[in-house]
Amino acid sequence: GDLAGALAFLDKAALKADGKVGARFLMNRGDVRKRMGNDAGALEDYERALAICDPKGANRDDALNWEVSCKVSLMHHDMGIAHFNRTDYGRALTSFSLAIKCNPNVVQYRLSRAQVAQVQGKWDLVRTDAEAALRLEPGDARAREMLARVVPT
Repeated sequence: GDLAGALAFLDKAALKADGKVGARFLMNRGDVRKRMGNDAGALEDYERALAICDPKGANRDDALNWEVSCKVSLMHHDMGIAHFNRTDYGRALTSFSLAIKCNPNVVQYRLSRAQVAQVQGKWDLVRTDAEAALRLEPGDARAREMLARVVPT
């Protein structure tokens, strides 16, 4: 569809609401921005949505919080991959850690961070993440391989 038109419509609606828009509105606008390649704008909208539907806040919405948290975690993971591919391992580690903070139950996030930790020689973190990945997915061969590198048999 017409993403630019959709974004213009959403921005106009936000102006009419004096910036007082709901979490779902922000999530939807974030989705449009992401599809248009504006990851920074999407992440900004997602994080604002999370602040509104925070489980500890007055506007608690657990289902929406989970949905937005998953989107944020995926964005941080994608950024981590980009940093890793540019050999910016410090920022990759930070991005993967943020992905895990948003959604600690994704095996791939743990394995990605363990891979960066391995490159950096952070063997305790490799072990921690490999063990966490195996708790989530006991048969994961990649996690077993990483663990075998740091724990003698």
